[in-house]
Amino acid sequence: MRDIIRMIVVLGVLAAASGVLLAGVKSGTAAKIEYQQLKFVKGPAIKKIL
Repeated sequence: MRDIIRMIVVLGVLAAASGVLLAGVKSGTAAKIEYQQLKFVKGPAIKKIL
């Protein structure tokens, strides 16, 4: 019983750590992704329309 609880706790800690890491990567790259979307996707589309 004790081993099961320990495994659950370890899995929970690993899941929380990976979630925090993923959130950090997303917030760190959000500005660059937005810039590239404007430059390579929306910009040419607007120029094509106008």
